[in-house]
Amino acid sequence: YAAYQANLQRVEYTVRFNTAISDQRILDWDAAAMMLYSQYFMVDKSESKEAARLIKQIRPDGDLKNRVIQTDNYLKTHIAIQQGDDPALSNVQSILKNKVANTRGITRLYIQVLTALDAVPELAITTNRYNTRFDPAFETWNFLEEVLLYVPAVNVYLAPDNFTARGGLPPQEYEDNEGLFIKVNEAGKNPDVHAEVRHIDPSDWSQNRHDIYALAELAPPFDQVKVHFRQEMTGHAAEFVQAYFQFMSDEDKQKLLEPVVQIIGQDGKVSGLRFINDLEENVAGRPFIIESDIQIASLKEKAGSRILFKIGNLLGEQVEMYSEENRQNDVENEFNRGYHRELAVKIPEGYRVKNLDALNMNVEAKDGDKTPYYFHSTYSVDGDTVKVNIQEVYQQIRYPADKFDDFRKVV
Repeated sequence: YAAYQANLQRVEYTVRFNTAISDQRILDWDAAAMMLYSQYFMVDKSESKEAARLIKQIRPDGDLKNRVIQTDNYLKTHIAIQQGDDPALSNVQSILKNKVANTRGITRLYIQVLTALDAVPELAITTNRYNTRFDPAFETWNFLEEVLLYVPAVNVYLAPDNFTARGGLPPQEYEDNEGLFIKVNEAGKNPDVHAEVRHIDPSDWSQNRHDIYALAELAPPFDQVKVHFRQEMTGHAAEFVQAYFQFMSDEDKQKLLEPVVQIIGQDGKVSGLRFINDLEENVAGRPFIIESDIQIASLKEKAGSRILFKIGNLLGEQVEMYSEENRQNDVENEFNRGYHRELAVKIPEGYRVKNLDALNMNVEAKDGDKTPYYFHSTYSVDGDTVKVNIQEVYQQIRYPADKFDDFRKVV
């Protein structure tokens, strides 16, 4: 939970004038905008026509946002990324013929295709916030590292050379950072190229969910607990699997996802493993679902006639964040996120439950008048079933180091 590299002291530099040639400013944002315009927006008519024809081949449907995201998925499925200086890797016609492009080439293709789709994008250049934060007050081209496209008409970010970035979300390492946005108006004889430094807003916590629905059953002789376990993941929480899933063999799917299912305990025996909603034409907001049945012994302990049920283990292993040393770095979250959990435990006949009030929890971390992080838990009893409802939310990327203990308690 820290951006250690970005927090280190360093020297940044820029060249502002070359008085041997001119007294005009050089290497400022306006000059960068013209350079980036020539690299990414300038194409010949044949390239534009090829991009327009591709839209007819993709045939995206729905509203404009869905069409943009479907187009993004199509291009990432059909065009491979290969870095290099070969001119063919940045020429739209060659890319469509050979199905391979470098970062510049795939971005040029995206710009033309989106323009043909009436979703004219802006180019946004930024940094990886874990390495270097983009400083808007200091005009240096050293910050022009990572490429994004922003479609203002639908408030969607696209990362053309990032295979896992889907659903209109920027890669998490670019979020909550500044960027240089290039807007081009080609209406007149001479293009109007405008440069502006703007904030790349982080995605909302509700877009990045990892929800758990679990039903645990205890029955004599109490050697095992039977658990039906369902996980639903969206946005950044699903990136590790959703984009790759359709290309994986059944064996590789099992190897990747069995450990995800076994977060409640390594001794669990998994059966009936099922996957739902892998990447299709439109992944925006659609969960990747893992569902299974698990037989597991480590969720309970027996002490004579008493049974201790470890209901907290249904949430998975918790991060150990205690340290005797003073915190030096501010908290840096990967992305805003939320966890909704509905846990149910069926109580065997003849048994009653004690210590239920311990399930009511209200842990919060404050930042001024805001509550950016919280863990709220309540319980209810319905017949022979204890139900626990949990809402855990992280809706701010950074948090002061001197309040770290408050953050740790929520986690």
